[in-house]
Amino acid sequence: MDAQPAASALRVRTDGASRGNPGHAGIGVVIERVADGSTVDEIAEYLGQATNNTAEYRALIAALARALELGATSVEIVSDSELLVRQIEGRYQVRHPGLLPLYEEVKRLRQRFTGGFRIGHTLRGGNRRADELANLAIDRALGRPLREPADAPADGSSRSGAGGDRRPAIGASPARPSVEGAPPRAPASNAPAAAGPAAPDPVMDVFALAAALEAGQSASLGGGVRVARVRPGQARVSGWAMVLRGGVDVGGRTLEPGQGWRGGVRYRAVGEEDALVLETDAPT
Repeated sequence: MDAQPAASALRVRTDGASRGNPGHAGIGVVIERVADGSTVDEIAEYLGQATNNTAEYRALIAALARALELGATSVEIVSDSELLVRQIEGRYQVRHPGLLPLYEEVKRLRQRFTGGFRIGHTLRGGNRRADELANLAIDRALGRPLREPADAPADGSSRSGAGGDRRPAIGASPARPSVEGAPPRAPASNAPAAAGPAAPDPVMDVFALAAALEAGQSASLGGGVRVARVRPGQARVSGWAMVLRGGVDVGGRTLEPGQGWRGGVRYRAVGEEDALVLETDAPT
């Protein structure tokens, strides 16, 4: 894009979160000046029950609407949703009927940025603040404990933005499963001694655990069982598996949620969305 005055050229970082997909969903938006990277506004908004892709689109729509309110004539979008970015770029078709009206709304809004419109993909680490805000919105709606982020103002003040709070408190991060390929995190040396052993909770939400994974990762659930979030086109091998979400191809046959196989089998995720697969290499 051509250089624009700081007031008219904005960069927005967007993220949508869904715990369960569909499940409790929220959006996070960070709006920055292109000129100096300073933050202009932030949005954290709870959506209710929605899929992750719906939340991603809703976050983008909220971001574009707010950028227009702030007087932007050009905008740069940064998202960690590859599906969203590729669909807006026109590289992927929008086939899901629930996403079509949201896609059309994005098209309508983008036409109002007369100085230029760009969109690009980043990994989740490049969108960390937007991810925090999306999960904050869910935590706040569910009444979960909140804590202040490290960069919160010393006086505890916050400023309000459209659709949610600016610089709100961040919910405490839940314990996560061990992720394949990730180094173990060392415990803090100044951590207080535990009062006593906590009773293990036998209940787990597999979909919530999988939502914490990056696409292409897997997490151990214990007992030799793991959950894998498989990117479209990605291939894996498993001794036993069951599809939880999405679709996978096994020897030319497409399996849907609820179907599975046994024996060492190579499979590949198909479709436009990540597949969720429960795997184990244990004998069957």
